[in-house]
Amino acid sequence: MTARREVEIRVRLPRTTGGPAAVLALLADHQLAPLTRSCCADCEGLVLMLTTSQTEEVQQVLEAAGYRCQTHPVVLLGPMTYRPGVTARLFAELGQQGVGIRYSYLSSIASDRCFLIVETTDDERAVEVVAAAA
Repeated sequence: MTARREVEIRVRLPRTTGGPAAVLALLADHQLAPLTRSCCADCEGLVLMLTTSQTEEVQQVLEAAGYRCQTHPVVLLGPMTYRPGVTARLFAELGQQGVGIRYSYLSSIASDRCFLIVETTDDERAVEVVAAAA
């Protein structure tokens, strides 16, 4: 399993827009494809979380279209084949090595491949632990 540091773009989705589909269509119009995507909700509404190899370009396009964006460092693992239990074992090892997990999610890129996105308390150490476990 490979791991690397990445930047996640959190896009606030106003209630008046077309939601995640509108954001993804806008990016497609600019030939900007995210590596991963996931959606969650908080007290203010929906948030689309994206990772991409073109962080600055994606953020510029979205902000020019009126979206509020924030960036956060994350660890991106994969692409990998989904195997139940792998994440639990990895998180147990990270915990034993003193790396806390703030949140995580899987993002599927194909029916048999996915990425694991993790916000940790120590990204450098998390990447080291994953490399040692591989």
